[in-house]
Amino acid sequence: MEAEVRLVPAITLHSNPSSSSSSSSSQPSVDVWTAEDDKKLKSMHSTEAYEMIENHLHLILGQRLGDSNSIAPPISKLRVGQVYAASVTYDYFLKRVDQRFQLEKKTYASIRSKEAFSIIEKHTEALFGKSDSVSGNSSNKDEVVKISIAGLKRLVLEAVTFGSFLWDIESHVDSRYRFVSVSSS
Repeated sequence: MEAEVRLVPAITLHSNPSSSSSSSSSQPSVDVWTAEDDKKLKSMHSTEAYEMIENHLHLILGQRLGDSNSIAPPISKLRVGQVYAASVTYDYFLKRVDQRFQLEKKTYASIRSKEAFSIIEKHTEALFGKSDSVSGNSSNKDEVVKISIAGLKRLVLEAVTFGSFLWDIESHVDSRYRFVSVSSS
């Protein structure tokens, strides 16, 4: 495999984690997952895709996600197989979507026009004052503000809404006047 992640061998009936025997042969190899395996798996995915995988795990395992030492309730081999197949399908499409997202991110990760950049800068200055850290002069002490979580949430939601409106307006104006330069970043 790409990152040399070990695949799980066939799950057999004698692979019973609730077996009273304490020998390692009674523990199914699917239960053995090292930190190195985890690292290899993470390296195969972008940060965004791995976050989606963690959400997928949370949907399947719920609150038990963090408790890797506990035994799952009895579940049929067929059901585990269905979860496995659904997870393969999930990541198959996730990989495809993530590749597209990474391409889009490279293409659109920068502000498309100097006008949009200027609007963002002026709007931010109007709300928070001129920032010395933007110009590189960060020797002045930054002013501390007291803000509630609800207030911070409102600011972030307003900012993403403003960004969305700015994108829409820029796209609309560009469709008529072609002022956005196409650059390959």
